[in-house]
Amino acid sequence: MATRAIRAGSNEHVQALNLIEVFFNGKSAKEKAVRDAWLIYLDFFNQHVPVGEDNARAHNEKGVDFLVTLLEAIAKTLGYDFNKVQLKRGGYYPRGHAEEKSAHAAIRDNLVRVLTGVQPVNMAVVSLPVSEESLKNQKLLQEALLKTLSGD
Repeated sequence: MATRAIRAGSNEHVQALNLIEVFFNGKSAKEKAVRDAWLIYLDFFNQHVPVGEDNARAHNEKGVDFLVTLLEAIAKTLGYDFNKVQLKRGGYYPRGHAEEKSAHAAIRDNLVRVLTGVQPVNMAVVSLPVSEESLKNQKLLQEALLKTLSGD
């Protein structure tokens, strides 16, 4: 419940999921329902994420629905009375945390692309500092070059 808003972005959430079979290992129908819901959710994790923003969004919503089903089964087994809205939308995850996680992932992914040679580092010069002295020196250099090339 504590990590339902973060889900796979949280090590604690992953650890909690992996402990389901340990904590809900009894023979009761309620505990079996928890294990069954967990296996369906786990199977979902092993499916290929479809390409495209709309497909990925639909895939993510399906995953949320599986998590809600799992949390419902756990709540019933433990004697809690949570409704679907509490389970699906009740967690708090600040937008700033999501943005920070997204930025870290973008930095990591792009760094890997550069370090593995997939993407070069852009070295385009946008502007050079220009001063009167640098222009004067450039003019002197050009004049000396022209004298040298003309044989003077």
